[in-house]
Amino acid sequence: MLGRCADFAVELAEQACKQFPLDWLWTGDDVAGQQSMMMSPSAWRDLIRPHLQRVFDVGRRHGLWIAYHSCGAVRDIIPDLIEMGLDVLNPVQGNCPGMDPLELKRQFGDKLAFMGGVDTQGLLPHGSVVAVARATDRLLQGMNTDGGGYILAASHTVPPKRRMTTSSRCTKWRA
Repeated sequence: MLGRCADFAVELAEQACKQFPLDWLWTGDDVAGQQSMMMSPSAWRDLIRPHLQRVFDVGRRHGLWIAYHSCGAVRDIIPDLIEMGLDVLNPVQGNCPGMDPLELKRQFGDKLAFMGGVDTQGLLPHGSVVAVARATDRLLQGMNTDGGGYILAASHTVPPKRRMTTSSRCTKWRA
């Protein structure tokens, strides 16, 4: 099953590289949760890495940067991703164990660019304007060092502001 999924991803990547003027090949598959990987790092290396490498290789053959998206605590496989040819890791969820953006930058910043780090779970929905500005400034100052690079972004998609409406039949959320 994993091989067939990888076959599809490889073919999709090949077609995208041939048909569009891409700046990078964006890949991803959430392999971690808020506290740890969804499987052991050794299981990831056995089951996922060989297939993901095939997708990375498509981008490399086309001279593209490789970006990889996985939410959560992926710290344990960052060295593997670098070895595989990763250029940009997204997102950086600093509230997950091992994922402090400044620490990741210190450890891997000469080999990897990071994208993300502005917390969408606590800071953006609940923080003051001043707290968001301070946290963003801290990221920019700490991540803007030699090597790798940094793309300022939220730690995940920022949902639209919603307001609740009620009717006699149900309660709904509206954008």
